[in-house]
Amino acid sequence: LYVCGGPGTGKTLHVERARINTGIKAWSTRGTIYSNGLEMCRALLYAIGSKAIGRQVDELSSLKDGLDLLEKQVLKPKRRNWQLKFIIIDEIDALVSTCTDLVAKLFALANFGPHGLAMCGIANAIDLPQIAGLPSPQYTVVFEPYSFQALRSILEARCENDDFFEPSALEFCARRIAAQSGDARRALDLALKALRNVSNLNNKVSVRDIRNAFNDANASPLLAIIQALPTHARLALRAATNLAVQHSTFSKRQLLSAYIASCPSAARDDAGHDALTLLEASGLIRINTTHLPKHSKKRRAPSSKPNAETLTLAVDLNNLHVAFQALQQESSRTSSPLKEQNITIPIPLSSSAPSASSMKATTSIKSSAFEIPAYLR
Repeated sequence: LYVCGGPGTGKTLHVERARINTGIKAWSTRGTIYSNGLEMCRALLYAIGSKAIGRQVDELSSLKDGLDLLEKQVLKPKRRNWQLKFIIIDEIDALVSTCTDLVAKLFALANFGPHGLAMCGIANAIDLPQIAGLPSPQYTVVFEPYSFQALRSILEARCENDDFFEPSALEFCARRIAAQSGDARRALDLALKALRNVSNLNNKVSVRDIRNAFNDANASPLLAIIQALPTHARLALRAATNLAVQHSTFSKRQLLSAYIASCPSAARDDAGHDALTLLEASGLIRINTTHLPKHSKKRRAPSSKPNAETLTLAVDLNNLHVAFQALQQESSRTSSPLKEQNITIPIPLSSSAPSASSMKATTSIKSSAFEIPAYLR
């Protein structure tokens, strides 16, 4: 029997319930806990083999010897006290990459005919036996992703005795997960995350709380990198993002000018150089060095080659837009006093990069007119 389907669709749970309801004694294991095929083969022989082979199992030196011993134990003549050996291997796809020979042998023995071995393999991939070149299983059961109605029923059943969620919040949670993956575990985790994020326990979890928890759970790794940056590095990255809207490359001088213009009250030239170094180390900005042709006899002084190095964004510009928007939304949720101060973004994302004249004009404005946005702090 091969049980397959996407994550969180109830494969392992239903197999275990079927085993309990039928009263079958089975040896259950997971494919992820074994580092090699010989280790798995030894554990399997200890579980389904006779007590007399304990010493032979200890003396196994290769997987081939283990497979031969396993075949003898399964195909040996039936005795009076014969009973069916039933094994359940969850995440069997993890074994395919480490010990394909063992998995193939188990599939072949289970398909051999009426004897002492029955096997149930559980994995996500539907076509795993075909891709791995394994013998075709006699029966295949496919678990489809949970529908919106099924997820809503699961959430309502878990919250039946509690009054923490608004009905519309549970419905919204079920719809979001059903449209994305149909994973029941993700739906439960999302509801729990939203409940933990509610500051006032007297208030029920609303649709907005579920939406915020969903956005946090699906945040990109880029957002985590930006969140770990100090204030000056975030300002410099914001300035670089605006420069990159129109020009794919820009100079250090342009970036430092845009950085200082973004918030003169807080920006400093020395901090700008440190921020640039940090952005390069974080993999957000790439520094490209250009060299003069070898045949050129003209030598330049170190101070007269500002264009020797050009800068480019090392990440996708659209992803940066999304990350900054997520930071701004998170700041508006968690920092209510900052909302009342009417804080604005100093350099908005636009289709045109700030010109040199606009930078000079911005720099001439009094520094008291600038505030660092909360999401860049």
